[in-house]
Amino acid sequence: MNAKVIFALILIVLGLILVFQNTAVVTFRFFFWNPAMSLIIWLLIVLVIGFVAGYLTGSLGRSKKKSPGAGV
Repeated sequence: MNAKVIFALILIVLGLILVFQNTAVVTFRFFFWNPAMSLIIWLLIVLVIGFVAGYLTGSLGRSKKKSPGAGV
């Protein structure tokens, strides 16, 4: 296992610990929409969005570096 995988696994474990320690029901207010649900669900949604955004950002950066003749 390389360092990136180990670091990602540590972040996932810490995120899950954070999620499972916050079980209260909260109301999220966004303009006229006020859904009330468990904080676990909100945290999981935010964590998944964050991981997906980080993955896409990293993969887009790698794909741009692979094409050396682009823009010439």
